[in-house]
Amino acid sequence: MKPRAVASLALAGAAVSVTLAIVSALACGTPDHVFAGRRFNRTNGCLDPVSLLDVVRGADPGSTCDPLCFVALDGDGGVPDLYISRECGPYPPLFETSGKDPDCARAFAAFANGPSCLPDGGVGSVVDAGTDAAADTGTDATGATDATTDAATD
Repeated sequence: MKPRAVASLALAGAAVSVTLAIVSALACGTPDHVFAGRRFNRTNGCLDPVSLLDVVRGADPGSTCDPLCFVALDGDGGVPDLYISRECGPYPPLFETSGKDPDCARAFAAFANGPSCLPDGGVGSVVDAGTDAAADTGTDATGATDATTDAATD
């Protein structure tokens, strides 16, 4: 390779490195944060554990706001996912928050009173199996009461 070609490649590489450093510095100046919520299982009427909805630009404002119903904007005509979150804005752009979805009322009720979706596919209102097993009235996927299952595994 000719010396001039090598010098051009070195300059191009240096320019790319500087550009990447500037872009990285600018990106660090505007933090992103995870926007989380609990997906509402429309079939079982329960809320899944907390999960990621989106990554939102800006500092994390915290989870001290009133709960909102977030409905995914589903472009294929299917039934969109619905989430409940107490995260404060800014909100993820691909979600609608008007509360017009008829299942928002059911999701708010599940958020306020339970039930929670259980990992085995069942539904229960277990907050802490070690302390509330006697009061738990949900059932797991096998039909056994959660109180019986929880007490046996504590």
